[in-house]
Amino acid sequence: MSRNADGTFTKLSLGVPTKLLHESVGFICTVETKNGALYRGLVLNVEDCFNVQMKDVRFTDKNGKKNNVSNAYIRGSQVMYIVLPDMLRNSPSLQKNVRAVDDGQEDDAQHVAKKQRT
Repeated sequence: MSRNADGTFTKLSLGVPTKLLHESVGFICTVETKNGALYRGLVLNVEDCFNVQMKDVRFTDKNGKKNNVSNAYIRGSQVMYIVLPDMLRNSPSLQKNVRAVDDGQEDDAQHVAKKQRT
């Protein structure tokens, strides 16, 4: 929530990456951290700040040493990227954006690309 100048609150909407992250709960995903460690396991819970809770995790450190860990909690500020399952390509949050582009509404990247070609 964000406080307006008049003291009222406005609910902030979530972006597509955050919505996709929330939809990954219950799927097996891979998280790479800034220090090069990999965590692959079942996503139990996620937060808007990209904190991720996983179980049955296969942990690989930056040197390639592997361990099995029953639970892992990864702080969002340490996440480099998250590999989501291909099944989420059919996610409603992605489909909404695809429909907007199909209906003739360009996103910023397409608009810039068109300008550069002309």
